[in-house]
Amino acid sequence: MLKVLILGHINCRNKGDEAILKVLIDLMPQGAEIEVITEDLKYDRKYIPERVDTKHVRLLNYYKAGCCQRIRNKILRTLRPSLSLDGNMTFALTQSFRKNLESADFIVMSGRDQLTECYGQISFNKWVTQLEIATRYNDRLFLLGCSIDTLSAQNEKRLKAALLKARFVTCREKATFYYVRSLDESIPCGYAPDPAFLLKPCQPRKDVPLKQNRVSIGMSLSGGLIGYMKLDKAQYVSAWTRAIHDMVQKYDCQIVLVPHVAVPENRNNDYDLSKLIQERLNEDPDCESRLTLIPPDLSANEYKYIIGQCDYFIGCRTHATIAALSQGIPAIVIKYSRKAEGIFRDFYGHTDYVLPIEGLFENKLSGKLELLMQDKRCLKNVLLMQAEKYRDEVRRTCHLMK
Repeated sequence: MLKVLILGHINCRNKGDEAILKVLIDLMPQGAEIEVITEDLKYDRKYIPERVDTKHVRLLNYYKAGCCQRIRNKILRTLRPSLSLDGNMTFALTQSFRKNLESADFIVMSGRDQLTECYGQISFNKWVTQLEIATRYNDRLFLLGCSIDTLSAQNEKRLKAALLKARFVTCREKATFYYVRSLDESIPCGYAPDPAFLLKPCQPRKDVPLKQNRVSIGMSLSGGLIGYMKLDKAQYVSAWTRAIHDMVQKYDCQIVLVPHVAVPENRNNDYDLSKLIQERLNEDPDCESRLTLIPPDLSANEYKYIIGQCDYFIGCRTHATIAALSQGIPAIVIKYSRKAEGIFRDFYGHTDYVLPIEGLFENKLSGKLELLMQDKRCLKNVLLMQAEKYRDEVRRTCHLMK
């Protein structure tokens, strides 16, 4: 029986994470035994079944470090707040999961944008540590769908050494591919779109009112951007409130707010942000009935179905915009890192529908949307043809995992 270990997954509270994991499981051969390391075992069990066709899926608790180790980590972080090495991760991978690493026929690690500095040095160290330890015990690691920004010299050297030990690396934007090749041409890498283009939509089990007799604009607002980009929350909320109000007035449209990440009691919670903006807009009689806030507990497949019912989509969350593009829905992305610009440039062939986060505060979103609505290059059948090419590329990627 083929044994596969999947790394790089955080948890299904991030629907992009869930989408990638489900696609990776679907791409594995029938009869495979698949182990997935997760940071939220209890939550993920709601969304990841134990059996997928003839494949058996086993979720493993990533942070199940011993009591002494947890106390040691807490003391170290108290004494040295800048400590960047994730003690739980190093301990868990080298002790608890060493056998899993060694016994896997191959390891699949979802890259996403974890190997970047846009979330800080601690985050970069966390994920490059995982890559280093995995390749130490298994030389059959495939890193799929990664985005990598230009790194500091020290981080670049460390990442290069880790990538050279991988069996193969796929970059989900051509800009990342060229950057990885510039590190060392002997790194085994290629270009392939994000695996989430293959996720299948599924009609929600809950009754979600969507279609009305007016244009529908889906939106994925990011609560996490406030921390990532060190934004002023009040100004950020005001900018979105103003932008949505202007759209309702100008286009007589229905706004569908899709919370693609919802971490309870955490700033990285799109639902809380969207609800706050909805409450503000409900004070205006002209907007009160024009906003639909989607519940925060649907699956990635259900969110994708909802996004597919919209006429247009605007997103801060990369995988929410991928859910739109893969269904032929014209989309605008709010850019805060290389991944957004790279994915949209590769898909559209230009960056006309990439708006830097600064553009939101400068009231440029409405102009982008008007351009999108008039652009014949963005007809649904044209986008669907491109999306199918992307799906074929992702399918071909799975044949490399041997």
